[in-house]
Amino acid sequence: MPHNFFYLRQWLAKNFYHNHVLEVAADDPEAKKRAETLFQKRQKRDVATNTLLCLGAADASRLLSEVKQRQGEFQAGPGKLYWSREQYPYYERGGKGAGKQRARYKGFAYLQYKVKNEYPLGVYKISHLEQMSVTPTPDPEEP
Repeated sequence: MPHNFFYLRQWLAKNFYHNHVLEVAADDPEAKKRAETLFQKRQKRDVATNTLLCLGAADASRLLSEVKQRQGEFQAGPGKLYWSREQYPYYERGGKGAGKQRARYKGFAYLQYKVKNEYPLGVYKISHLEQMSVTPTPDPEEP
């Protein structure tokens, strides 16, 4: 596991990391195959995962930096939904019929997520992926 992923795992909830993070760059020739393998593993465990963040080392560093920098914001509003500040590549699986159940690369999008406080560490970690969107919906409370 590359250095970036070791640190990223410390800032994402364990279930979020295992269910939604694919440790490979989106342009890697093996990315689609690895995404499909992960989707199948989740399905066998009855985990309803239909979105995987496809993070290369640079993407992992950007997400890690964001989560660390936003700790004060997370502490002020732990129950709300947050949009990532940058877009990340992802694969999605869903729909009806065998053809639509395959992993599909969807490109780059912002992620909307929830955080939770991990005691006794006292840090907020991404714990739930709500949705991916090319254009994030602004928070009505923000100017």
